[in-house]
Amino acid sequence: MSTYVTLKHERTGELQTIKIGWSWTLFLFSQFWGIPLLLRRLFDWAGVQIVLSALICIFLDEAETDPDFELFPLIISLCAFGLAIYLGLKGNEITGKQLLRDGWAFAEPESAVTQRAKRAWSMPQI
Repeated sequence: MSTYVTLKHERTGELQTIKIGWSWTLFLFSQFWGIPLLLRRLFDWAGVQIVLSALICIFLDEAETDPDFELFPLIISLCAFGLAIYLGLKGNEITGKQLLRDGWAFAEPESAVTQRAKRAWSMPQI
C-alpha cells in the first residue's frame, strides 16, 4: 500500500501529493535525459543525468572506432544505473524537501501521514 503526503503552496493554495518511499518513475525513466527530474524541477539532478546520457552517447560512438574506449560506455551506464537506484530510493524525499524549500508546507501538519513523511525524510518532528 502506497502512502502519499499532501503539500500546499502557502501563497497560491495549490495542492500536490508526494509518495512516501520508492519512486518507480525516477527509477525507470530518469535515465531518459533526466526528463522526470526536469518535470519535478530537480534541475541539479537532471543535469547530472543529462551529462551521463551525453557521455554514454559520445563514448558509444567513440567505442565503435577506437577499441580503447570499449569499457567507457559500460562504466558510465553502470554509474547511471546506480544513480537510477539512488533516485528510486530517495527521489520522492528529494522532491518533497525541494518543494518545502520552495514555499510549500504540509497541508495537514499534525496528521499521522505527515509525521510518517517527516520520519522517512529525516526531518524534525515539530
